[in-house]
Order: sequence, then C-alpha cells, then structure tokens
Amino acid sequence: PQARFLIAGSGPYEPSLRTLIAQRRLEQTVILLGHVADRSQMLALYRGACAYVHPAHYEGLPTVLLEAMACGRPVVATAVSGAVDVIQHGQNGLLVPPRAPEALASAILDLLQDPSMGEKLGQAGFQTIQDRYSWDIIGQNYVSEYEQLLAGTHGRK
Repeated sequence: PQARFLIAGSGPYEPSLRTLIAQRRLEQTVILLGHVADRSQMLALYRGACAYVHPAHYEGLPTVLLEAMACGRPVVATAVSGAVDVIQHGQNGLLVPPRAPEALASAILDLLQDPSMGEKLGQAGFQTIQDRYSWDIIGQNYVSEYEQLLAGTHGRK
C-alpha cells in the first residue's frame, strides 16, 4: 500500500490512462510525470527508485533499461527483444513474460519485499553496463568491426 509508481513519458494512451487512474482512485499511487526532458531530473528519478519496471510488448534494446541499470537500480522487464540480450533473469534483473500482469506484479512485489535482492540485482546490472555497454567497450567494438571490415575478415569463422 505504500508503493508509488511514477510513470515518465507521454503518448497517445496518456488520456485514457489518466481516466483509468481516476476511476480506480489511484492518484496517490500512480503518478504520471509526462515527458521528462531534463536529464538531471531523470537521473534523480532513476536513483530515487527502488526499482525500474519496463513492461514492453516488443522493443529493440531500450535505452531507458540501460540507463536504469547504469544507475544501479534493479530492473523488471518483459522478456522481449533487447531486454533478453541484456538481462539474465535472477542475476542482473528480473524477466517476466510479456502481457502477463500477474507475473509483473509478482516480480515487483518480490523486489519490494526483499530489498537485499534488489540491491544485489542493481549492483549486478551496474556491472553489466560497465562490462558490456560503457563508452570504452562500445568504442572498442566499433574499432574491432572496422578493422575486420578493412582486413576483409568480417563475418568469417
């Protein structure tokens, strides 16, 4: 009952979501922030959250998922596309099936009820970003790809 859900972003479903929140009298629990353009404000939101939840039905590699992990926050995401490339369930985040609100709610409750698990997942997520997605690593990967292309060895096994 003490949990609050902050939703950043805007889109075509925002008016119907506001209506649904009002109908269910959840204005104190579910807060729509709209578009958050200020990067320092987004950083504060990530760092102040006990978890980041990304319930996409489909998506490439969501930048916001990487940002939350870079802030050391535990993440709960649906097991779609790019999320499964980044998250190892139970090791550096939690994955749930898409379109399964009960599983999503259960994963969120697990994190709320076990802060030490959230801390462990958040630290492992941060390490994942450092190991695989830092600018140094990304830059090295680009250089390696270019070198392979120039040498004519790209794609050969």
